[in-house]
Amino acid sequence: MTLSQAEFDSFRTAQDVPFRIRKIGHVVLRASNLRQSVEFYVRVSGFAISDIYPEKMVPAGMVFMRCNADHHAVA
Repeated sequence: MTLSQAEFDSFRTAQDVPFRIRKIGHVVLRASNLRQSVEFYVRVSGFAISDIYPEKMVPAGMVFMRCNADHHAVA
């Protein structure tokens, strides 16, 4: 399933999220679509990207995201 650009644009930004995740333990998820997963965590859940590992470092790449001052809560 793919989403159109208009559907991506309709996602709430971090400023619009009606809740605040304070702490999540070190969670690493393998996603079949990295871009869509990052879109969800950033636009819907309010996470910020803290680091990106390109494909030359990790097969298929890896994105680290935070919801507080920790380096990352979700990778």
